[in-house]
Amino acid sequence: MAHEIIAILPCEAAQLPSGLTGVVGRGATAVLAPAPGWAERLTGGPKQTAVRHHSRLEALMAMGSVLPFAAGIACTPEEAALLLRLDAPLIARLAAEIGPPAPFSACPRLG
Repeated sequence: MAHEIIAILPCEAAQLPSGLTGVVGRGATAVLAPAPGWAERLTGGPKQTAVRHHSRLEALMAMGSVLPFAAGIACTPEEAALLLRLDAPLIARLAAEIGPPAPFSACPRLG
C-alpha cells in the first residue's frame, strides 16, 4: 500500500486520528496516511487533496506540536523510520524552536 507522509510529531504518539498510522523512533512519530489513488486524484483534484491534507494536519494539531510536510510526498514506513533516525537532531531542534502549541482561537480579536 502506498503512503504519504503528513507530519512529524516531536513526541511518541500512542494513538493517532482515524486513518493515520505512525512510525515511532528516536522520541518522535512520523505520521503516514494512505496515498490517494489515481481515480481519487482525477475526481477530487488538487483542491480536494489540499482540503484532506489540511484536515489531517488540524486533527494532529489537537495532539500538540506538529512539523508538517507538504501534501503528496510519498513515503514508506521504512523510509519514515530512516528519516526519524537520521534527522533526529534536526527534529529535536525544530521542536525546540516551535515550542509547545499555543492556544488556538478560530476568531482572533482584532485591536
